[in-house]
Amino acid sequence: MSSPSVPGSLSRRRGLERADLWDAVAIVAVGSLVVVAAVIGNRWEQSNASGIRAGAPPLQGEWLPRWTSQSLLAITLAFLVVTFGPQVARGIRWWALPWLTWLAATGWLVAVAAVDPWQTAFADRLTSKYDYLAAVPLVDGWRDLLGGFAERIPTEATVRWPTHVAGHPPGALAPFVGLDRIGLEGSGHAAVLLVLVGASAAAGLVVAAGALAGHDAGRRLAPFAALMPGAVWIAVSGDALILATTTWAVALVAVACASRRTLAATAWGVAGGVLLGLGLYVSYGMVLTLGIVAAVLLNRGTWRLVLAVAAGLLFVVVAVTAAGFNWWEGYQLLVMRYRDGAGGERLYSYWVWANVAAFALAVGPAAVVGVRRSYAALRLTNSPRGLQPIAWVRDPQNTVAIVTTSALAAVAIATLGGLSKGEVERIWLPFSVWLLLAATAIPMQRVRWWLALQAVLVLAVQHLVLTPW
Repeated sequence: MSSPSVPGSLSRRRGLERADLWDAVAIVAVGSLVVVAAVIGNRWEQSNASGIRAGAPPLQGEWLPRWTSQSLLAITLAFLVVTFGPQVARGIRWWALPWLTWLAATGWLVAVAAVDPWQTAFADRLTSKYDYLAAVPLVDGWRDLLGGFAERIPTEATVRWPTHVAGHPPGALAPFVGLDRIGLEGSGHAAVLLVLVGASAAAGLVVAAGALAGHDAGRRLAPFAALMPGAVWIAVSGDALILATTTWAVALVAVACASRRTLAATAWGVAGGVLLGLGLYVSYGMVLTLGIVAAVLLNRGTWRLVLAVAAGLLFVVVAVTAAGFNWWEGYQLLVMRYRDGAGGERLYSYWVWANVAAFALAVGPAAVVGVRRSYAALRLTNSPRGLQPIAWVRDPQNTVAIVTTSALAAVAIATLGGLSKGEVERIWLPFSVWLLLAATAIPMQRVRWWLALQAVLVLAVQHLVLTPW
């Protein structure tokens, strides 16, 4: 006698319950890492005998629990996105979705930062002697910015750049110099620029998701992109420029891969390559985004697109080098200054793993669960001769896992290399957004729960830690 069949709905429910259990295991594991990093880091920090130098390890800042009347603005916006975001994203026209996501992300950045007064949240954070605005008066024209940049990086330089400026190529300083030259000087204008540009990364992420995994994936991702946990460190930080540049670089390459017209695909590929090249000159670490672009091209691209992206990239490298700045020379000088400063004092044995805890806070629980689910859904592509790696990499169903893996690989290289010890919650923002792509693997009936947890995490960090960015 055959056993009675299990109804489809019951089978699906059991599958969801099993998946939910593994989701909980993943969250507990990552949460435990964060707690351990916080306990050990704070004990060492309080002993005054360690090289943690973070204030609120594993995050940079200081413990300062607070509640203000402006907190209600961020809570209200989070409630609206969690409640209506998924439905709106499913119903709106595709062309309008990136714009709406940009608008929502801008509101989220402002609302989260506005928990603190304007002067603390926006103006003062850009006027530090370590930041970009302090270096603007030192620049005597664009030729001086590029040609004379490297000589001001070393600690022993007669006139040296502030810490954040010295830690990046001249492209990170250039936008602030540009604002000053057109009469928009001061921290207020710079803060507006950073918020708008940083928030655009959410739109770029949606565009990339739509091109790589289909419009349905982009619609699933939009609410998560709008409430990205990195909001705590994007407004107001120069890293917003790095985040936006590299995110749009990958997005344009993804659009090129999805384009059916050869001319359009080539144009998008060159544009993506140009932005990728610019990314190299706003942050040395963004050389690791080449791995993310390579993953996109391996999965969806052609040799023609590889050449187009390479052409755009090389154009920027040749132009900037000809203008007087040698990327490799600047990088070597940075390494020496980093080891002479706070970076050289921080304990590698702690930060090599505590970085991962800080990174987890910057991606949020939805990304953790999404990565787990996307890996669980990986499809092995076999043939009579066995597993075919190329066919596996180019399988559209594996796209999300391949891209997120490339971002995780970049993080692993960065932390093992020892030039990222602390502050990675902001430094690794260009990598953390690509883990959000995995949130598309979360089933619709669970989306609002994980969206809510994302928002709760952001609000908790913002209300407990006063960050310098």
